[in-house]
Amino acid sequence: MNDRMWRVTKWSAIGITVAVIVAVPYLPGRTEPVTRERLAAARVLWESAAIADYDLELEFSGVQPGKYHVKVRGGTVAELTLDGKPTNSNAPEYFTIDGLFQTLDEYLDHCENPTTGVFPEGSQIWLRMRTHPKLGYPVRFIKQVKLPASRGVTGFEASTATEGIEVRVRRFEPRTAP
Repeated sequence: MNDRMWRVTKWSAIGITVAVIVAVPYLPGRTEPVTRERLAAARVLWESAAIADYDLELEFSGVQPGKYHVKVRGGTVAELTLDGKPTNSNAPEYFTIDGLFQTLDEYLDHCENPTTGVFPEGSQIWLRMRTHPKLGYPVRFIKQVKLPASRGVTGFEASTATEGIEVRVRRFEPRTAP
């Protein structure tokens, strides 16, 4: 490779790298770490919108994959389906926007105090989210838990495992009260 070709290749690679670095904050699926402040600010936006009737499509991936369709009327779940089939839940309120906020609150509690017994000691919890810019509801959130390595009876140390969940709001349609 001659000098001219090498310079073109080098500067092209540098240009592409800079372009990627500059573009990352603008990617549509980008998430940010969940903090109490960020969660509170998003909740204020949501509560000020005062939307009590809406249809929601949630897509779960990871540990419990599936697509939930939720009809919320008056702030409570009127209808809940999983992958197109009616489903019963012991806690249907977790499938509302307020329920997503509650879930994030609970996950954040686990992040701040990992010794609550929910995860083994030494676990690392990673929690990120993206919210709707005007209405504040969580559009996407991700929880990853890296479990600590464990030593078996043979002395072999198993590699660490991760478990996680991702929730995306695929569709949100406010409804006018009948």
